[in-house]
Amino acid sequence: MDPQVEELLRELAELGWPALEDCTPSEARRNLASRIDSFSVIEDIAFTRDGIAPAEELPVGLPSISYREYRPNDNPVLPALVYFHGGGWVIGDLDTHEGV
Repeated sequence: MDPQVEELLRELAELGWPALEDCTPSEARRNLASRIDSFSVIEDIAFTRDGIAPAEELPVGLPSISYREYRPNDNPVLPALVYFHGGGWVIGDLDTHEGV
């Protein structure tokens, strides 16, 4: 296992998080959603928009995937960064990773 992942899992265990391998996917989602706020630092953003994009080319077994767009203002000419959070298409969502 990657040393950084090992360290993260060790730190989560020290905080009282149950091991992922001991949870069902539903339990893991609930655990993450109930605890993630302690890691988030959300700054004011001038513009956000939620949307849905086609996902035919992604191995998620779904016809579409939700996304959230963040902008410092409503200027249409800005560079883009696409962030796919970890979670293996099992845990995490737009709200759990809001603070990233």
